[in-house]
Amino acid sequence: MPHIDEHECIDGNLPESALGLASSESSVLTLQAEHRSSEIEKGKDLAPLTCRRADRQFWKMKPLDERVLHHLSQAGFYGVYCIGQLPLDHSLITALVERWREETHTFHFPVGECTITLQDVVILLGLPIDGDPITSPESSKKMQEWQALCRELLGFAPPAKDFNGNRLRLRCLNEKFKSLPLDADDTIILCHTRAHILRMIGGLLFPDKSQSKVKLMYLPFLRDLEACGKLSWGSAVLACLYREMCRASKSKAKEIGGPLILLQLWAWERLLPVRLERKLPRAKLPYTGVEAIASDLVATKDVETHVISQRDPDLPGKPLGSRWRERFRHKKGVAHNLELYRNQLDGLKEGEFIWRPYTPEITAQMPSYCLSGQGIWHTVSPLICFSIVEWHLPNRVMRQFGLKQTTPTQCDTRRDLHRTDMRGREGYDFEKLHLHHVLLWRDRNQHIIQGEPFDGIMVDDDPYLVWYRGITRLRIGSPGQKQEERSVEKEEIIKSMAQTIVSIFEKSDGTIKDYNDDLGLQSLVQIRRICLNSLETIKKHHGPAGHLASEILVSKQTPAPSSSDMPPCKRHRGLVAPRPPRKSRKKNVNKASPEVPTDAPPISVHSPLSVLATSAVGLSHEPPSMPIDEFPSPSVHCVPKNNLTLPIVVEELSSSVLPVLRSCPPLPLSWPATGLLTREWVMDLEIALDWSSTNMPPEEFSSVVPEEVFNHLVLSASSIMSTEPNCLRIDDELGLNPGSKVVVVGDLHGQLHHLLFLLRDAGYPDDDRFFIFNGNYADRGAWGLETFLILLAWKVLKPNRVHLLRGNHETKLCSTKYGFKQEILVKYGTKGKDVYQKCLNCFTKLPLASVIAGKTYTTHGGLFRSISKGNRSKNSVNYPKEIGSLEDLSKIRRFIQDPPLNGRNAIIGDILWSAPSMSPGLSKTDEQSFGLLWGPDCTEEFLKNSSIKLIIRAHGDPDARNKLLGPVGTDEGYTIEHEVGSGRLITIISAPDYTEFQEKEASYQNKGAYVVLDHPDFDTPSVGIFEAVTQRPKAKAYYYYKNVTGSSDELDLTGTSHEELDLAGGSDDEMDCTQ
Repeated sequence: MPHIDEHECIDGNLPESALGLASSESSVLTLQAEHRSSEIEKGKDLAPLTCRRADRQFWKMKPLDERVLHHLSQAGFYGVYCIGQLPLDHSLITALVERWREETHTFHFPVGECTITLQDVVILLGLPIDGDPITSPESSKKMQEWQALCRELLGFAPPAKDFNGNRLRLRCLNEKFKSLPLDADDTIILCHTRAHILRMIGGLLFPDKSQSKVKLMYLPFLRDLEACGKLSWGSAVLACLYREMCRASKSKAKEIGGPLILLQLWAWERLLPVRLERKLPRAKLPYTGVEAIASDLVATKDVETHVISQRDPDLPGKPLGSRWRERFRHKKGVAHNLELYRNQLDGLKEGEFIWRPYTPEITAQMPSYCLSGQGIWHTVSPLICFSIVEWHLPNRVMRQFGLKQTTPTQCDTRRDLHRTDMRGREGYDFEKLHLHHVLLWRDRNQHIIQGEPFDGIMVDDDPYLVWYRGITRLRIGSPGQKQEERSVEKEEIIKSMAQTIVSIFEKSDGTIKDYNDDLGLQSLVQIRRICLNSLETIKKHHGPAGHLASEILVSKQTPAPSSSDMPPCKRHRGLVAPRPPRKSRKKNVNKASPEVPTDAPPISVHSPLSVLATSAVGLSHEPPSMPIDEFPSPSVHCVPKNNLTLPIVVEELSSSVLPVLRSCPPLPLSWPATGLLTREWVMDLEIALDWSSTNMPPEEFSSVVPEEVFNHLVLSASSIMSTEPNCLRIDDELGLNPGSKVVVVGDLHGQLHHLLFLLRDAGYPDDDRFFIFNGNYADRGAWGLETFLILLAWKVLKPNRVHLLRGNHETKLCSTKYGFKQEILVKYGTKGKDVYQKCLNCFTKLPLASVIAGKTYTTHGGLFRSISKGNRSKNSVNYPKEIGSLEDLSKIRRFIQDPPLNGRNAIIGDILWSAPSMSPGLSKTDEQSFGLLWGPDCTEEFLKNSSIKLIIRAHGDPDARNKLLGPVGTDEGYTIEHEVGSGRLITIISAPDYTEFQEKEASYQNKGAYVVLDHPDFDTPSVGIFEAVTQRPKAKAYYYYKNVTGSSDELDLTGTSHEELDLAGGSDDEMDCTQ
């Protein structure tokens, strides 16, 4: 907003420039006098535009035969068909057109210029964009010539009555091509395909003004469907939309045509105030075809980030715009309300327009044809469709491509081009007429915009915004209608600013008295001084903000201390002080083995920053302060091997690093209005769950995470994981690069505070830091639900960076016996049964293993039996003698709650329960138990056959190991099980002081560990060891731990027959663990 002097106000009213109704110069908006907004400014009540379309009959027919769909895909129109019939909101389209400017080919919103680009066309509709333009020397023929062409390409010659010049009645096509005969040959199938493409062209993409005819000039392009798919249909569609919006923006326009579905999809994707509320299917997971979580969930604020799965595996996936085909509804009172849409766009704020909606997480799940032509997504080039030529100007909307917006150069959209149309130009050679623009389009790769990367909020005084406000109209409406509204809004903004400054001042002023760190005190003094200066300015304002500023200034007459007045330094007073630094132990883990290869890489071990341990848990009765910024990772040294032992390296870690503090977010938590998680939301979840674990009884958990938030989170994560393979491949296709690190985590067992500590110590997931969690998130610990929800949140936020594998406690059998079910029943009360069932269904979606860079295999339990060809008899599967392969792993169906003891899917039990042994060979742990025992020879065979160098497994519970494997335990958080010629097998546990709720003398007092892998081969592990957080909340068990202490999950879980497994756990009131 430009600065407003007092003398500029007339009769107490703000000038039009302050209201955003008038621009200070006309060098850009030269056509304002004939623009629709000029009539609105004069107080005229313009009705919504009538939207032309002619596709209703097309969508009434039966779904197209899959034989036709394959040819549609070849021709480039499959994505458009997948969009389906969506109702047009005439008022929304009108409100958008009122902000469209013919002079710039952009929408002028309060946040800046925005537009529909080639990127939007290919992602939303799936139309090809990188190819020759849609133009031809011949745009018209005689009727007899059109009939001959129809006979050739459509298989019939329409009667003369169905022709109108160069146009054909759509009714003729609707009646002729109702359904494809079962015995149709290729020629008939091709004729049907061409007819359906014409129907989409005439009804949806290039609708005729008559709303009943299609221009036959497009038919010759359909002769060769493969060549058709290489044309730039997307640029032609965008040119048509630009032309229609330019015409409809005139004050006398009454209707609009063109591909309006593209305009509406663009608005739903990018404009949060007008986005629909959508119901997810009741009985099916969205877009997966897998049986859904049984619930009555209505995700009205959620917009899924996954494209709909195809019916035919040979067909490609569907474009992003197809997700709006699901059941949806407008927000209350919004639908078809033009005045409301105008007001929403007038008040559009930064953050309500999504500059980059197509995130890497979304595009990673899209079919390749929706990402084609990326090289020209931001080309400055003409868009051509026969008589239409419109300029594509992404240099005016650089923020839509992650670039910093600069003041654009003057553009000329050529009014003479807008006056060129098909009227009176029969037989005209438009390719020759627009030859200059055709050549420019063919040279499109030479006109790509470049700029400085930018992915933030543009500051208010940015040179571009200052220029933009001076040349545009920020609001649509008359000054009389907006004056009172803007006055109130201005007052509220100033008042809010004053309240914020007062809060900052009081916070810093109170802390200065108790805080004596030199650097920190200087910063606080500067903050206090800035606040005082701002309040002095606000005090001059005659209103509530001025009174508020005056009150605080009167009460604080003492001048701010200078640096010379600072008292002597006294460390940590008034802040959370770190514990004395724990010494880091660098230790050799390359234990002696006669089979150790001489060139095996060493394993490096380090202890993490223990300074975080005390700050990871809030112990007061107030919402705690929590560190959210990442700490520098402790140094990791690869210690050279020295024969069979290594010297211990003792290192002091600095204790001067203090965390950046943050308070608990407002409770209860709510799902983001955009339906998309942010890093801040996930951090808020961590902080809230940590605080509630200390300060709230478990029965009040739903007041922290309401069931609605739980439903959104579990459903979103489940829909992502259900599309992942049994064995994940973490490689360059997922973004693994030489700068990446992969953190592998072992059993967590509901130890919330150790998970929080581990995330901060290892570093949070980001573009170059991957996390593989090897299962066992719940049971035994008191915060299994909190642990699981945090991991699901990270999975939804970073689906390609965070990967959750399944453990044996992610089964109905274990989660019933070891407390997770009872924990949920306590925390969600009467809704607990439904919540538990949703968790069980989510468990089934978890992948079973991962392979990192083709060199490291991670899983929960370990190796598994073979079901490959030649070993598929009942005895060979039920009594395994051979180790399975990664190919075997890909063949099983993992979506089951409890694995069978026998049969092909017994592999799941192997992966979840198996354990290594020092005895050679392969054997079952017990006839009535899950899992296998395998020796070093089996490890060597698996590594060699899979070209793997390292296996990292979890399932390292000390009690199970002591009973099953003897004294070689995981007291240090890890152990090397096997070292063979081809590599190593390591077991890790990330749950120290296992199990943490028991008395100290009853727990195993083990340490926790995680593994870090990095470049070049991601097969040389560095092990981070950490001790238990000592100041953590007390909790009681959710199961009778004394009855199962020391038991082996492998041996004791199947005391009953396998037919009774689904009944395991008994009734909901079987135990009361809250007493």
